[in-house]
Amino acid sequence: SDDDLAKELETASKVTGDKSWRMPLEKEYNEQLKSKIADITNCGTRYGGAITAALFLQNFVSSKKPFAHIDIAGPVWDD
Repeated sequence: SDDDLAKELETASKVTGDKSWRMPLEKEYNEQLKSKIADITNCGTRYGGAITAALFLQNFVSSKKPFAHIDIAGPVWDD
């Protein structure tokens, strides 16, 4: 959500060789977080899971505080 923080993470990615990509925070995905019961739900549909997770977290982080949602999965290759 913050360009300076994103640049720091990109630099760390290059230095360590860990691949990363800054995902878009598409506001239209907020529709997936609407709930009939609660103020907001933490489960979107099967599409855009990492994006909806970051959008969900945005609701609880001060706009004055830069944050990054880092979605970590196991390696794809085993070699």
